[in-house]
Amino acid sequence: MQKSLMLICCTLMLVMTIGCSEKDEVHYTYLDGSGNKYILSPDGTLEYDPVSTEESSSGEYSGGKPVIKKIKPTILDNIKSTINIAIENKDVQISKRVKMSGFIEVRGGKKKNVYILSPSSEEKSKIEITLKAALTK
Repeated sequence: MQKSLMLICCTLMLVMTIGCSEKDEVHYTYLDGSGNKYILSPDGTLEYDPVSTEESSSGEYSGGKPVIKKIKPTILDNIKSTINIAIENKDVQISKRVKMSGFIEVRGGKKKNVYILSPSSEEKSKIEITLKAALTK
C-alpha cells in the first residue's frame, strides 16, 4: 500500500513537472532586416536560417550558410535580455513589417506574441549584433 502510494505520488510529481516545464518554455524567433531567421530554443540551441539569393528581394543577396549551435547559458541569457529590452520599449516598435525592420516572435505555452522593430532602432541593431556574435563564439 505504501509503495503504491509512493509510486502514485512520484508519477504525479513527474507529470506535473513535465507539464509545467513545457508551458514555461519560451521560444524566440527573430527575423533581421534582410529576412534571415534566428531561432532560439529554451535548451540553448541557436539556429540560423539565412535568406538564399532566390528568396532575397534583390535576387542577389545571400545570408550565408545555415548554422545550428548550442550556446552557453550566459550567452542565451544575454540574447533573451537584449530581445526583452526591445519588447519593453514600445517607442521602437511599429505596427507593420517594412523593409529592413526587425521581427520578434515569442512563443510560450499556447501564447504567441509578435513585435516589429523600426529599421533604424538601436534595439534592432543590438539584437542583430548579439545574435551574430553568438554564432561565432
